[in-house]
Amino acid sequence: MSRRILLVVLWSLVAAALLVVVGLWMWKSTPATPPRGGTGQSVEIANFGAPFSLVDHNGDAITQAAIAGRPSLVFFGFTHCPEVCPTTLFDVNRWMDAADPDQDELQAFFVTVDPERDTPELMASYVTAFSERITGITGPVDGVLAMADAWKVFYEKQPYSDDPAHGYNMNHTASVFLIDAQGSFRGTISYGAPDQLAVEKLQVLM
Repeated sequence: MSRRILLVVLWSLVAAALLVVVGLWMWKSTPATPPRGGTGQSVEIANFGAPFSLVDHNGDAITQAAIAGRPSLVFFGFTHCPEVCPTTLFDVNRWMDAADPDQDELQAFFVTVDPERDTPELMASYVTAFSERITGITGPVDGVLAMADAWKVFYEKQPYSDDPAHGYNMNHTASVFLIDAQGSFRGTISYGAPDQLAVEKLQVLM
């Protein structure tokens, strides 16, 4: 073998070794990240949301501790919602009945994004019309909206174009959040999701 060919081979081996070393260094230096989407995602509520102190639809104090301990569905909306909220709460009740017919594992929370109008009394008559397993959450405007912000929920007041002085709608995130018994975020159920998919996600959550 000529000296020229030998040098080429040696330099090729050195380059290959360097690539292996760099690749291993990058692999070890890259922090692990949880998978995105579905029920495979797990994020602590401490990193996803924030502690809150509000009131439930019975007027009793409620904190983030209520969401831990049992698998939970959390949905943000408002009682004057024309379609998305009543449809979703009806779906939530049906999904829980299918996934947890004994009614001893799953619980659900409906958090208002319209605390100006959604008093505990109004929330009580609204949520109990769908299910006794759904707890309404409301309270002072600043506290409620701080919770929505911590959960990365979109909300926006939209005055009625034909009579803005006498009413408004609320645009808001329409997904249902899934929280496991350890208080970790485990994904979402999208608005309009097929029943089979939603029930399967709840079974995995349990």
